[in-house]
Amino acid sequence: TLDGKGEAGRNTVTWNGQDNSGCKTANGVYLYNLQAFGHSATKKLVVVR
Repeated sequence: TLDGKGEAGRNTVTWNGQDNSGCKTANGVYLYNLQAFGHSATKKLVVVR
């Protein structure tokens, strides 16, 4: 889970491929949800190692 404030304009979030316990995630399809200013978007991310 990431939570924080960003500056106005375009921002970047980098994920290290680890779960909340610090373990590498398994290959698979993951869903992530971005929320900002009352809007949200759910997208897919594919992990292949």
